[in-house]
Amino acid sequence: MNIGGTNVPEAGSSVSDRDIQVALSLSSVLSESLYSETRLLVSHSRQDQRANSDKVGESYPSSTRGGSPLQAQLRDELQFQILENLTLAVGAHTFKAGIDFRRVAVDASVRFNPLGTFIFQNDVQVAPDDPSTYPLLYQLIRGEPDVEIDNATVGLFLQDHWEISERFSLNFGLRYDFESYRFPSELAVDTVVPNGRPKRDGNNIAPRFSLSWRPFPQRPFVLKGGAGLFYDQIALAFPSFSTVTSGQEFLLAFLPPFGPEFVQANGPAAVAEFLTEVGSLRFGVRDGLQTPFSHQYTLGFEWEPMQRSLMSVYYVHAEGENLLRLEDVNSPIGFGSEGPIRPDPTYGPVALLSSTGSSIYDALEIYLQRQGPLFSGTLAYTLSRSQNDVTDPLSGDGLYLPSDSGNLASEWGRASNDQRHRLVTSGSVRWPPWGISLSGIMQYGSGLPFNVTSGLDQNADGQMTDRPPGIPRNTGAQTSLALVNAYRQGLGLPATQTKLREPGFFTLDLKVSKQMTFGAVSAEIFGQVFNVTNYENLGLVESSVLSPFFGRPTALVSPPRRAELGVRLRWSGS
Repeated sequence: MNIGGTNVPEAGSSVSDRDIQVALSLSSVLSESLYSETRLLVSHSRQDQRANSDKVGESYPSSTRGGSPLQAQLRDELQFQILENLTLAVGAHTFKAGIDFRRVAVDASVRFNPLGTFIFQNDVQVAPDDPSTYPLLYQLIRGEPDVEIDNATVGLFLQDHWEISERFSLNFGLRYDFESYRFPSELAVDTVVPNGRPKRDGNNIAPRFSLSWRPFPQRPFVLKGGAGLFYDQIALAFPSFSTVTSGQEFLLAFLPPFGPEFVQANGPAAVAEFLTEVGSLRFGVRDGLQTPFSHQYTLGFEWEPMQRSLMSVYYVHAEGENLLRLEDVNSPIGFGSEGPIRPDPTYGPVALLSSTGSSIYDALEIYLQRQGPLFSGTLAYTLSRSQNDVTDPLSGDGLYLPSDSGNLASEWGRASNDQRHRLVTSGSVRWPPWGISLSGIMQYGSGLPFNVTSGLDQNADGQMTDRPPGIPRNTGAQTSLALVNAYRQGLGLPATQTKLREPGFFTLDLKVSKQMTFGAVSAEIFGQVFNVTNYENLGLVESSVLSPFFGRPTALVSPPRRAELGVRLRWSGS
């Protein structure tokens, strides 16, 4: 994983996954009006990620090679879940009640590259007597964090489906969720901001409502709408990440007069005099932490314009509150001759988990379906906009701290998954006399935003997520090149003429198959081609304005054209 584009194979990682699940279900008719459903799930999953190389890491404008900064990551998860639903029909009402109990135990550990990582401004060998060849930065991360999490959740729900008439019905629902997880005491940081003592959030009651109305008695046209409150879970998201990363020490050397070969041969201890400790990056939890939730609203219609066809159009609006994010409450208030001046000089960066984020999502969803004896097809299109002021470290963006934790309003912008257009269409054609069928699926998505960064750690938090002055978060292709070039020229660099774009996604897959029967044995001979057009789907845009590759995609996000031939055999006994 994490290879392709400018990332050579040795800079990537190998991942081994194992997932075992045992699921049981029991449905019982207790009486003419009472129905019971019981489900049991026991699962165990293990993920082992290892770097492909144990060399020192090297990041050049043209390539990334050597060892990955993350040398190893192990996650072991055991889950037990039992769900009991009861359904009772009484006249025009159908009541449903249930309990959902789940317990999850997680063990996780992380190990970093013990030789560190170099970041270069150009593709030249380091010459000790030529400062223009020196690396921009050498970073060494120390610490061997481990975490154990044991979390139990209980969900209770009650629902009433009221069939007022053949054309009109209402649904009322109420759900309550409770988490047993308590934050570990070691997350408390004795600093200027109260933290480490959040109470369990026990008032997560979520009402929900929906309606269905068929206004025309003789026409298959139905209006539908709904609204509800939906809670998230905390324990298996940020706390596990925070505990795993807490206690890291970030050591940096700016413009060091040595290169990867020297560290590879002599080890980091040989360059200790050049390293500056940013400070142990401590994680904590703000007091008063609340469970994230969202208000969700939908309104639309479903229509059958002809037999075996369906069209639906829905508008969706969602507002997220109490979203989780990290903020450095000990960010520098200035810089002196000995480094950053912090409100609490006994600590370096202190990243506290807070529930102060918010989001807005709007979407128009259109769906078409046609079913026929010889042809079937579907089309799904979504026009959407997503904005927020949070970045989730577990979403693939990596550890993220705001550029200015004292001005969190400046974090508001496009969400990392803000995709304006998405289209998925599929279809199949069958010819029964010959037993042949042809099917395909086409997917298209417009580009995703990227967060333009300054390429430097301006706020001394050990993270390269700072932005040039005046540039908001996740501006992507809408980033002002005037502001980018003003920043570059202030550092003595030439202006960039790169035209920024957000790479889209397109793929077309086709499959042809033939069915044959030989007595009790049926066979399917098939051939399929993935990415028929061999479209080059690019991603991972270089976001550092200091890189000569700024604004250019650096990796493939999907494989090139592939073809498969196969045979499936099925045997049916008498």
